[in-house]
Amino acid sequence: MRFSRSLLPSLLFLLALPALAQMERPLSPAVPDTYGTSWLTFLPIDAFHFVPIDSTLTYDWTNPWGFYRTNKSGAQSFRAGLQFPEGARVQYLELNVCDMTASGQFNASIFSADQSGVPTTLVNFPNATTVAEIPGCVLRGLTFPAFTVDNASNVYYLDVQSTIAGPTLILVGARVGYKLQVSQPPVTPTFVDVPPTHPFYQYIEALAASGITAGCGNGQYCPDAALTRGQMAVFLAKALGLHWTP
Repeated sequence: MRFSRSLLPSLLFLLALPALAQMERPLSPAVPDTYGTSWLTFLPIDAFHFVPIDSTLTYDWTNPWGFYRTNKSGAQSFRAGLQFPEGARVQYLELNVCDMTASGQFNASIFSADQSGVPTTLVNFPNATTVAEIPGCVLRGLTFPAFTVDNASNVYYLDVQSTIAGPTLILVGARVGYKLQVSQPPVTPTFVDVPPTHPFYQYIEALAASGITAGCGNGQYCPDAALTRGQMAVFLAKALGLHWTP
């Protein structure tokens, strides 16, 4: 069987579909999935990945849930770093908390910090939990206008803030949802036979920029040429970064 080279970007996506089925999983440390541009991929953050911003803040653990503050008055924040794939569109936050008091609540924010350490608030939920959760444990889903990840210029982190101390406000974990996106193509085409008006221009340019293909020679991509099994092996091995220890 032979494929048109123009169909390769779509074929690579289909081969990634089995990984998409594994997106729903318990909160635990994990490397973010890096497949799919239509479905949300979730970055899970368990309680042990959060650290108190205030070094004098103490906390305790309650099974089978999570941890809670044991001292300090007023709102106190726990922070976790967020590691996203470059160019991801982040648009969803889910808190896994136990809120069993009418006098306290959780707040949540996502920040970025540039190379100088200057922070920027990207997402802010001053009332992430309310009296509606009393008493019990909930998964509170929060959507917001998407922001695009720029790892070259920024680092990202999540703050979850509890307003009172004690085991009535328990942080179990969180997860952040994002979608990948294909980069916008350059103004000047890489291949003479794939102009900006070509229907697959953006995707072919993405393959070229990623080092997955250098075309068929003489500055051409040959978008309508058949693809052999040998050429397919090169495409797939480079696209998936296949590597193993001999």
